[in-house]
Amino acid sequence: MRFWEKLKDLVLEKEPEVEQDLVEEVYESFLHVEPKPEKVFGSFVDLEKKPEPEPEPFNYPEKVAVQINGSYEFRLEKNMHGERLKAHGIHVDIFDIFIVFHASLNCTVDEFKLTIPAHYKIHMAGATSEEQAYIKLAKRTEEEEREFIMDELKPRVINDIKEKISEERYKQIKKQVEEKGKVRFDVVMDIDKDKLTK
Repeated sequence: MRFWEKLKDLVLEKEPEVEQDLVEEVYESFLHVEPKPEKVFGSFVDLEKKPEPEPEPFNYPEKVAVQINGSYEFRLEKNMHGERLKAHGIHVDIFDIFIVFHASLNCTVDEFKLTIPAHYKIHMAGATSEEQAYIKLAKRTEEEEREFIMDELKPRVINDIKEKISEERYKQIKKQVEEKGKVRFDVVMDIDKDKLTK
């Protein structure tokens, strides 16, 4: 048994033991960190817990109320795609039901008070016969129909308002430039004589 212990001591070199005070002094002075935390149950535990930073408050986007005033009507149309299919030997009729909006968008964005005429056409249902198209449309509840219309309107309304704001900003800039009138411009410019005579 002693033979194995001696062999083990030869193979595994033991690290020289260093005084604990010296280790702490070097640790504190050269690494510039907090004193070594106390050892508890074989792991290090920081006695002074640092307060966790507070999470940043969530900034909800500012909302703009857009008033849509107007009316809409249902319109049945024969789809021209069906006519194109007939030219290729496929005889099928396609009927679509649309909602046609005529309305006015009213809102205030920043300093711009906007009133925008709006005309939208939204596809509501389609089928291979008028009867089937109306049946598809009738299957929707009022709530589903209203939700669908709002979902279809939103991107169109956003685009129209963005275009109007862009137009109003352009008008504002143009007006500011035009109101400046004629501006005097008196300067002295130094130019090398060589560039003027050669």
